[in-house]
Amino acid sequence: RVEGRANVVGSGAYREGAVEVQDLSSQDFVAAIAAAHPLTGARVLDLCAGAGGKSLAMAALGARVQAWDRRARALNVLRKRARRAGHDIHVLDPGLGSGPTTAAERYDIVVVDAPCSGSGRLMREPALRLGLEPDRYIDVQAHLLKNAATRVRPGGLLAYATCSLLACENQHPTPVGFTLVDTALRWPHRQPGDGFAWRLWRRSQAVSPS
Repeated sequence: RVEGRANVVGSGAYREGAVEVQDLSSQDFVAAIAAAHPLTGARVLDLCAGAGGKSLAMAALGARVQAWDRRARALNVLRKRARRAGHDIHVLDPGLGSGPTTAAERYDIVVVDAPCSGSGRLMREPALRLGLEPDRYIDVQAHLLKNAATRVRPGGLLAYATCSLLACENQHPTPVGFTLVDTALRWPHRQPGDGFAWRLWRRSQAVSPS
């Protein structure tokens, strides 16, 4: 934890890949995933990876991570961060319109850190309120969840998160065949870090026909 001001990215520890910078709420989200499903050796798909903060955190805990995002520039940053940290993260082609080419491939954990209004960042970025559109990403979030649910193996985990405080962005229905195992809403005036929410669902085990 850094208190006050510090040139973290100029430090030797950062340049050597020993540390990364990430908001505390995002770190706690990864910790919640790890508490719900062991990350060591787990096959993980980070379906909205961005610049890879959560991918790096999960890889550091032993996960085998595949990362996808539609933003090629963000994935380039992820590649550089992964090289610096010494993690072998498989970055998927951003040209794939909905992630990996086939839904038949199953993962132990699928993470959807969905695009959202960003209302949880208002405390440190108050200008966000000027363009806040609460309903803008609802359909995109629902599509991502539907896509992600098909990629979770039986007994696996679907992890959904936003940096939003809005119920309409955080309370999507439980996907068919899944059970809610953890949920959290972090208010920035009560807890350190950005406003953040997550839901973790576990897919039911396949039942063999009698």
